[in-house]
Amino acid sequence: MNHARNVREWVVKQEESYQVAPGVYHTSRELGGLDLQLSVQMTEVDVSDPYLRLEAYSSGGGVTGLETVGEMLRQLEAGGKRIVAGYNGDFFSYAGVPSGLQVTNGEAVTSPQTTKVLMAVKRDGTANLHEAVPMEMTVTGEDGVAVRVDMLNRAWGSSGRDQAVLYNFRYGKSTRTSGDQVEAVIAVEGGNGAILPGRTVSGTVVQVAAAPDTAIGEGQLVLSAAGVKAEWVGRHLVPGMRVRLDVSFGSDIDGAIQVVSGSSTLGCVLLRDGEVPSGLLDPAIRHNSDRHPRTIIAVKRGKLYLFSADGRQAGHSDGITLAESGYYMQSLGMEQAINVDGGGSTTCYVRRPGEERAVLCNRPSDGFERAVGNAIAIASTAPAGELKELVMLPGQKVRVLAGGIVPFAVKGRDAYGNAVAIRQEELLWELGGEIGCLDEAGVFTAGYTDTSGWVSVRCGDIRQRTDISVLCAVSRLQLEPSPLVIEPGGVRPLRAYAYDAMDERIWLSPEQLVWTVEGGAGYVTAEGIFHTAGQLGQGVVSASYKEAKVEAAIRVGLLPDIIADFEQLDGITASGVNAVEGSVSLVRAARPQPVRYGTFSGKLTYDFTDCKGVSESGHPVDR
Repeated sequence: MNHARNVREWVVKQEESYQVAPGVYHTSRELGGLDLQLSVQMTEVDVSDPYLRLEAYSSGGGVTGLETVGEMLRQLEAGGKRIVAGYNGDFFSYAGVPSGLQVTNGEAVTSPQTTKVLMAVKRDGTANLHEAVPMEMTVTGEDGVAVRVDMLNRAWGSSGRDQAVLYNFRYGKSTRTSGDQVEAVIAVEGGNGAILPGRTVSGTVVQVAAAPDTAIGEGQLVLSAAGVKAEWVGRHLVPGMRVRLDVSFGSDIDGAIQVVSGSSTLGCVLLRDGEVPSGLLDPAIRHNSDRHPRTIIAVKRGKLYLFSADGRQAGHSDGITLAESGYYMQSLGMEQAINVDGGGSTTCYVRRPGEERAVLCNRPSDGFERAVGNAIAIASTAPAGELKELVMLPGQKVRVLAGGIVPFAVKGRDAYGNAVAIRQEELLWELGGEIGCLDEAGVFTAGYTDTSGWVSVRCGDIRQRTDISVLCAVSRLQLEPSPLVIEPGGVRPLRAYAYDAMDERIWLSPEQLVWTVEGGAGYVTAEGIFHTAGQLGQGVVSASYKEAKVEAAIRVGLLPDIIADFEQLDGITASGVNAVEGSVSLVRAARPQPVRYGTFSGKLTYDFTDCKGVSESGHPVDR
């Protein structure tokens, strides 16, 4: 793993930092290491800040619906919360259930028997990371005999023999079981059926039946059991009997108000007491050296840090291995760090200065947001105030190519980072130095000599200034996306970036470039918009400025016709011929298993052992 040790020495090429809200700071970094690029978002969260609320959230408040992080944040906003940041959280099952323990506002929403790694936020404003956290849940009858419950609000798996699962309203309207379970309905006394760690729930048995898919009524729990535990339910629970439910995850977790986990093959400890676990350095474990997008949770000196690292996007970000992730966390002085769901799920939302709402800040590797199991949402309760600061976009320092045009925008915010509306006619602009010209709308046109100066804006007594550097020389150009894959008749904006000899980015206007397209694949407008020629083909698009030139391959072709996307299995069945009885099945599979498009693929399982002659299996689509 020498490669991992070397690549952890990332060099910061670009960096932007700003305060998002009280107790929340965000940093965007573009890193380089050997022949790799890495785009990282980091949000520092002081969970003890009185104006801050962190919440583990699943779509609709349940645990069986997949949704994008952006939509989940919108749901919280619709409930009156001012969301300033959000990240994706745990891995999830085909049914959309988070893989590990989730606690939301002090309520245990779902849990397996043991959670690999998790982040817990306590009522006292401290955040800690834990590993190998067991669930201790029992149902005790009037005779004092108890049965251990193995899972909370989770779908039965193939290893469900001799198990018991507890369901409440967070799972939906019914248990959706389909096997040989015995299910007991328990009416909760004085509650809605919420499970609060460390507390006892009392109730009365309403019904016991050897039938699956039991309805979950208001204020009810359903205990679903199989094997020897189903026998226990039949012997010890009868209608009218009082029962007691006890649940604990240990004293460190029982007092938590929010818990988000990373409980899957890739859910692991990246840093333990400042040290990278030796298991991450084992070259025999393929997951250690696979390079992917990552979402990471870390703690340092009592503060919580959330990270997203983009990947699978050449020219933007190559991704990072688990071992490199551990060393990068170590280089930042983190004390503990865990890996949660990454890949195409990696998503980061942050409220940028002057904006009212959080926006997507990273580039998901699918090219769009993936629906996920849950999210980590950060809300601010700080009151709205008067204008305190002006925010100049694109930034407080701008390096611009000679002759380039920079349209400045101005936004306002109060002392707590909340957006404050300003009227553009109230803005007064000023130019410092012989660097070009500035109109009254804030549009700056750079001169044609290497020089420096500034642009300032004033609204009443409040001022803001951006330092300007005008440069004539370009060392290299970068073009995104590269390669460009587009369907016939499609239109796609191209992003061109210029860099100087120190590999620092220079603001570039698309109109300053000379665009050419070879192979008859289409054409590029002066604004950098690529238009296809309307037929299948391939070619090369290039952009040049003086001696600097960059090229990107173009492929114009239809995307595959998707017969079944497996996002749902409605109408899709599996069948087999000459196969071991009961061995043929079709389920949805999520990453890290192979998925080309969307969130799921179809996983067809079969067993032809000792089957002589021709055997086959398939998954025809029922029309």
